[in-house]
Amino acid sequence: INQDHTIVPGPPTSVSFANPARTVEAGFCSERLELLVGDAFGNPVPPVTDATLSIAASDGITQFFSDSSCSTDIGTSLTLSSTLNSAVFY
Repeated sequence: INQDHTIVPGPPTSVSFANPARTVEAGFCSERLELLVGDAFGNPVPPVTDATLSIAASDGITQFFSDSSCSTDIGTSLTLSSTLNSAVFY
């Protein structure tokens, strides 16, 4: 017997990093960092509405950027779009 199933993700319950921790030498741009939004079972799911996260580094001087050349500073906030299940920064 074959039976088709449709899996529907639950509401968003977590935000996590998709990549391992990064160590970057001062003055250089990091590799891409990606935050993922997920449901209670780890399925990717977009936020219900756009969500703004406050981001900071423990050293208090690290900067965050929206582009891989590290020329567009995003300050200390990152927006998770309700149309995507992830956000990227550098």
